[in-house]
Amino acid sequence: MSPKTRRLNAYVLLGDPAWMSVSLASYLPLVRRIVATHDVGKRSWSGADMSEGIDACRRIIEFEAHAAGVELDWCIDDFVAIDGQLEAAETMQRQRALDKASEDAGWVLQIDADEILRDRRVFADCISAADDARTDALMYSIRHIHTHLGGRWFAEKSTRRLRYLDAIPGPVAVRSGTELRFIRQTDANAFWCLVRGPSDRPLTPREAIIHMSGVRSREMLDRKIALSAHAGSDAINEATTMLAKLRTNPWRTMAMSVARPDIRNGEAIRPVRLPAQFDGSLVRQQTHRTAAGASQ
Repeated sequence: MSPKTRRLNAYVLLGDPAWMSVSLASYLPLVRRIVATHDVGKRSWSGADMSEGIDACRRIIEFEAHAAGVELDWCIDDFVAIDGQLEAAETMQRQRALDKASEDAGWVLQIDADEILRDRRVFADCISAADDARTDALMYSIRHIHTHLGGRWFAEKSTRRLRYLDAIPGPVAVRSGTELRFIRQTDANAFWCLVRGPSDRPLTPREAIIHMSGVRSREMLDRKIALSAHAGSDAINEATTMLAKLRTNPWRTMAMSVARPDIRNGEAIRPVRLPAQFDGSLVRQQTHRTAAGASQ
């Protein structure tokens, strides 16, 4: 099937309103139906109250789905973790939403609310290629953006030599009915579309998904970290420390990341200029909206 006739659905977890409207607008024209999922009591996986963030996300997705002419469906259930198994709870919630989105689709997008698709045509072509290759998951380059430096300049995760570095948290599209193993990850056979490294279909940095993970107000960032399924882990603690340093002294922090890269993987942080869409006014609009006030 061609990208024009292949049926694509999507699912998205609600709770993080920063960048959600930009994210949805970037890929909704590709899909016919999107499943929005949240806990029935509007709680996080740890049981914390998320009602303001979820209510804000509901307003955003209702507006964006209507604007794009996309059918909106819901997956609402008890998703609070049992015995503190936060990652297992997230995986279960994603699987429930994926199963519901799979009912009338060939493939399902699993793009998170702060990830922005930059080139829909290339992305759709990669799904077509993955389908033609009889694979069941699409691994696609993601650019990990730590913070905003000013104007169109941002701090991006990179190699020690300040070259582009792919971030691959898991497939961003899977064949309907796929079983998730951990968060977004699956053991299904994958088709790789990467900027660097071995790839079934090479990409350019311009075509990669942009993950605005750390680009938000301090209040929203602190809340995102606290409610994450990875809250309290060494990786999250290290990331929190690094983001605090970037906010206080970004250029020194980036220079130190090159002089003393992460011992385990040699990663650093580089300044990067994103496309014209990502100017200071868009950053202020998306990251300084309060959870209660996020609306269209």
